[in-house]
Formats: sequence, C-alpha cells, structure tokens
Amino acid sequence: MKNSISAISPKFQKLALAVALLSGAGAAHALSPENTANLTVYISGGAAQDPAFDSFIEALALPGTFDVYYDNANASSPGSRYRAYFFTTNNTKIPGLSTGGTNVNVLIYKRSFGGAGYGVVPLLDPSYQVKQLNIQNGNATPPAGSETYWRVRTSQAGDLQDTTSDAGITGVNPELFSGVNKPTPASGDPAFPVVDVSKSSSVLTVVPAGGLTYGLAVTLDLYKVLQAAQKATGTLPSSTTIGDYQNEASIPTLSRAFVGSLLAGRIKTWDDVRVVDERPIATGANQGTDLGSLTDFADDAGVSAPDLEGGKNLVAIGNRNSGAAIGAAFSAVFLNSPGTVNAFASATEPGNPTNGPIVRQAPGAGQQDSLLSDWQNGANTSTFNSDSKHRWGVAEQSTDWNASGTIGVNPTKGYRYVRIDGYAPTLPNVASGNYPLWSEQTIQWRNSSNSGPSGDKLVVLQKIADDVGNPSAAAAVNQKIVSTFGPTGLFAVSTNPTITSISAQFDVSAPVVPYTHVNGGVLSGSVAPVVDSSKPGTVTFK
Repeated sequence: MKNSISAISPKFQKLALAVALLSGAGAAHALSPENTANLTVYISGGAAQDPAFDSFIEALALPGTFDVYYDNANASSPGSRYRAYFFTTNNTKIPGLSTGGTNVNVLIYKRSFGGAGYGVVPLLDPSYQVKQLNIQNGNATPPAGSETYWRVRTSQAGDLQDTTSDAGITGVNPELFSGVNKPTPASGDPAFPVVDVSKSSSVLTVVPAGGLTYGLAVTLDLYKVLQAAQKATGTLPSSTTIGDYQNEASIPTLSRAFVGSLLAGRIKTWDDVRVVDERPIATGANQGTDLGSLTDFADDAGVSAPDLEGGKNLVAIGNRNSGAAIGAAFSAVFLNSPGTVNAFASATEPGNPTNGPIVRQAPGAGQQDSLLSDWQNGANTSTFNSDSKHRWGVAEQSTDWNASGTIGVNPTKGYRYVRIDGYAPTLPNVASGNYPLWSEQTIQWRNSSNSGPSGDKLVVLQKIADDVGNPSAAAAVNQKIVSTFGPTGLFAVSTNPTITSISAQFDVSAPVVPYTHVNGGVLSGSVAPVVDSSKPGTVTFK
C-alpha cells in the first residue's frame, strides 16, 4: 500500500481430458452422455484457467455441437472440481486428425481439484492414478433454467474413474514444484510418489503455452476500507468514490513488500496496520502523522468491521495449496521463493486462529473464488469458512475469475483485485513491464522415448497447446473475461516461435508480452523477467 500503510509487530488441477473420436461421418449435433468414446486422453494440472479453458475447447467444436458438464459436488459452485466437454469436430478445427474431413465426436474430461502438482507428478510417475469425472454413469442432469451446463453427480460408485494422465498443464514451469512448492495430493487421494522435478525437461516434452495474469484479491469490504484509508493519506485522489472499481486511479494500491508480509503471515491483525498521512506539509497536512489503524476507517468506508475473534480483528489469508501454480507464482514474485536461499515461505493453514492470521489453502481456483465470497458474506458455501464469520481477507487468484465481462460494469462476487506498486492487473501494464504478477504456463506430456502420447492423442494435445499460446486465440478468450477496469487475462509470450516481431503499441486483439522468464532456453518462473532481445520491436516505457 505504498508507504501509507505499514505493519507493526494451491489453470487445471487434476485436469483430465478424455478425447473420444467416433468413426463415421455424422451430422453436427450436441452430444449427450449416451454417446461412447473410443479414444481417451487424460490431462491433469492446475485450475487457474478454468473459465478460459472452457472457451478454448468450445472453439474446437463445430457450431451447435458443444455440451459442457460441471460436477455438482458443491451445488453453489458447480464445476469447481471437475468438468467435461462433448462436441463434434473435424480437421478444419483440429488439423492433422487421422479421420481427415470426417466429422468426429470428442469428449474432454477436465479435473480441477488438487492443484498444478497433478500436471507434473503423474507424468513423471505414470503409475499414479488420477481420478476423473465420469459422465456416463447415469449421473448427468441436463441444463435447467438459464444454466448452460449439465450438472453431474460425483458421490456414488462409478461417478469418478481412475485414470493415467497422458499430459499435464501448469501455470509455471514444472521444475518450480519443489521445496516450499512441493505438491501435495488433494483430500481423499493417495500420497504422491517421490519424483525428481529437476528431470522434467529430459523426461517430458514441455510446450510453452502463453501467459496468465494473476491478481491479489481482497474482499469487497476490505477493498472499500483500503480506499477510504488511502484517500485520507493522499495516495488516492480525494475525488475517489468509495467502491469505484472502474477507474484505475481509484483502485487501492499495495506495495510488494506489504503483500509479501501478508502472504508470509507476518501481519496478524488489521489493528496492527497503521494508516500514515503522506500528504506534503505544504498542503497543510501533517505528513507522517498516524491517522489510526486500518479498522478505524470502516465507518468512512461504510462497511462493517470483521467479526471479532478473541477481541481481535484477525487478518484472513487465502494462500493456495502446496503445488498450486497460482501459489508458486505469488511466492516467486513477492517472496523470491524458492529461488532465494532463506527466502520467507507462504503461511500455511490454519495459521494462528487465536492471534492471527487466519490461513486457508483452497485446493482450486473455484474454491478460492467461493472462499472470498464467504469471507465477505459471513457464509460457508466453500466449506473453508466453517464458522461462517465475516472477515476482511486477501487471497491469491488469477484475473480470469470474477471478471464482469464488460468494462465499466462491476462483477457480482464479493471481492476485487487491487493494484501492485501503483499498477492494476491489466494486459497493457504487463506488456509495459510495470505489473509484476504473471507467469508463463506450460503443457507437457511424456516424450516418445518415455511412452508418451501419439497419433490423434498427440494431435489434440498439440492443438490445445498451440491455441493457448496463440495471440488471436488469447484475445478471443479475453473478450469473455474483461475486467471492469480494463483488459486482463491471457497473452502470448515473446518466446512463441510464431511471433517474429513485437509492436510497441500494445494490441488487445493480439496480446503479446515482450518480457520472458526463459533464460538459455530454460523457463524458470523464479527469475526476474527480461526483454526477449531475439525479437525485433520496441519495448514500451511508461
């Protein structure tokens, strides 16, 4: 939060993809669970890009043939653990299919429960079985009302299936999943086997697949309180309207050091956060004056203070589960972990329920989304806020969640993203090198010498990897996840071999970021990004 506030004192998870190619020509039509699949490909990995992945897969379908299935394990947050897609396609959509121009039906299963560790561990040790949704167990209910997806039961025998992953998706490079980022399995799954992630590049084919913007999410009440406090300090314009989320200059800003202190669990209560006047003495203000604690600004913001816990306003932190790509990206940017010796680690669950902070580690981006709303509303739809207390909380998230879809229209859920060091999580700010919280994602599969996928399996995987890293495809997806304050979400990276030059003028219709974490041909999210000098163009300076 600049210097005005100071402290005193886990894109798919088990992402399983089953691709079914049914022989014979058929008319384009939407597909129900009764159709059978004869070619299955399983992908596991991070959940950060779930909303975007829906759009990427829909783009592979012929018009009018796309059906999507969401698990109903949590009726208030369908699809937060498992998804499936059933559609008809041909080689006009997926070039290279062995069936040529003949229409084929494709079934894609996607698991989003457990974190990006599932995009690495099951590939390095294929004996590890990954549970996936099974829509062909008499457990799918057709879309009802305004819903566009089937709801699928997961509680009975046969509703889930044990599978071997053919490929994985992670929001950071596989080698980063070590040390403090060592993956842990999801609740109910067997322990992960011991694997050596440093061998990923020799065992796996790792394909860079574009980048993703992350954001520090704060509950709506905390957002408003930060605005009120920073209006008082002069950090935000005095004309700022409390609750404004449409003008970048009105969005609260936090420093990297302050965010890192939160994530590391070093700030225990909101009463410990002091608001200090930054307005120059020449304006008649008393620069450096302590204006009170952050909680003292609840009335100015027109919101309720957090529910007291032992007489204290405890900080609530939503760090992701160990092995989640989102968490790994946050740790790398704000804590230089695990790349730096003796780096501070992110706080772990449960934190300190007595003295603070409260820490929760949701196993997926969907659960994180629900947790933030629960803290804002004093509810427990996520099952991670068991006492249903109203809390002021911060959490690690990717910006394709809780986007309104329209610039100038506020999102409906109870949280907002803040600026970091004065910059909002927009694509132009990432491209100019001013917004730091982003990473390159990868898609990987075992290489041919390690019994990797081949034939149509490999064709489908390569098509997905190409689309996720393609500027035009990223732009098409971003149109559906526009944030209130500007364009955000996905982008192509300069290391994409199809990009030969980079324009100084950022183009939202073909988003490309000139910076890269690739050094000497090796992707490492723990190093500071630099300009890719191999591509001619002009670097934006703001």
